[in-house]
Amino acid sequence: MFSAMSYTALLQKGINEDAKLLPAYDVIKMATVNGAKALNMEDKIGSIENGKQADLVIIDLETTMTEPVNDVFSNVVYNVRPNNVLTTIVNGKIIMENKKIYGIEEKEIYKKCNAIIKRLQN
Repeated sequence: MFSAMSYTALLQKGINEDAKLLPAYDVIKMATVNGAKALNMEDKIGSIENGKQADLVIIDLETTMTEPVNDVFSNVVYNVRPNNVLTTIVNGKIIMENKKIYGIEEKEIYKKCNAIIKRLQN
């Protein structure tokens, strides 16, 4: 999602030759509130409100890629990568906390994925 937001903003700026076109704040709104509207689901998702499904990520902005923080919205759109995500909450349930995924063994997943790749290569 972070890459999609960045590409969306950069492509619009490049195609239209206007660096001020589509500010980062608007891109984040597209990915959240306006994305929910486009799906006709604004009553269920898109913003943090009582009664809505809560999907959240907690992002580490104290890294070499994200410091210093001049504008947090621009930082999220242009500099944040998946490895900046510390915690993920889906529909109110913590799925990953401090980069530790609950309910699965990562090494087991790697093992299964590698087995699938080997099978596909043969």
